[in-house]
Amino acid sequence: HSCLLPFGNHPNGDRDPSCSINYENMVVNCWVCGGGHFLWWVAMVNGFETSSQALTWLVDELDLAIDRPMAIHEVLEWLDSLTTEDLKVRQPPPEYDLSILDQWKYVHPYLTEMRGISYDNIVDLTVGWDRKSNRITIPLIFQGKLLGWQSRRLADDGTPKYKSTPDMPKDTTLYNWKVGPEPLVVVESPMTVIKHNHVARLSATFGASVTKNQMDLIVKSRTEKMILWFDNDEAGWNATENVADYLMSRGTVYAVDNPYAGDPGDLPSEVFNEVLSSQVVPYSLWKRPDPQSLVICEVP
Repeated sequence: HSCLLPFGNHPNGDRDPSCSINYENMVVNCWVCGGGHFLWWVAMVNGFETSSQALTWLVDELDLAIDRPMAIHEVLEWLDSLTTEDLKVRQPPPEYDLSILDQWKYVHPYLTEMRGISYDNIVDLTVGWDRKSNRITIPLIFQGKLLGWQSRRLADDGTPKYKSTPDMPKDTTLYNWKVGPEPLVVVESPMTVIKHNHVARLSATFGASVTKNQMDLIVKSRTEKMILWFDNDEAGWNATENVADYLMSRGTVYAVDNPYAGDPGDLPSEVFNEVLSSQVVPYSLWKRPDPQSLVICEVP
């Protein structure tokens, strides 16, 4: 059937049906846009942010459409199984065609003028601007596959500051993850990676709650030096300690003794480079800073 995904990725209007559903495995695929499991598809088509919202919507719709109690019970049991963590086989993440990003290949002044991000970094990481929603798009390309994207609002229009596509696997991936011997700097925010990608090899964890899967990826990056640089706040310090405790038996772990408050993504690149060159210490010597001693970096 014709594709219902809201990407505008069919230049000929999808005159020839390109989408199909595998009823046995409950997956949906469009030969142009990409595909994923059934609840992801429902979420994308309806504009939901999570599969849980799609599940709630389906329950309401089915309650109206099916009047046989046994039938609704069986359907709900199946839907519940799609989101159960105890399944032997976990649903694979959705995968999108990379051509979807072509429509957002614009360099917005917010990135270059307000955030001080270089043009080369924006292009290298395929960061874009969605004109329809007026949001910056930050794709998650992991092992060569587009598994979703975050978007950041540019105006306070009542929408969340950051939104992610349904079921983007933030807990099992790292942003800008690569394999190689170079020192790896692990930060919280993809925006920090985008800002300083030309200074060092960086990967982001999508926040201070770091999972075992993500920590294993840090190890699998085969880096000779693991450097932790989370935000200078309570959540960031907890993340530094938790991640370092896990990594200590698996490699050489360092932490950044950062004298500046806040997010390293807010630092000018020359300051970021200076701190990275002079304030990296073995984790065994790192201590939580005194919040009163932290200074705000004044951007000229």
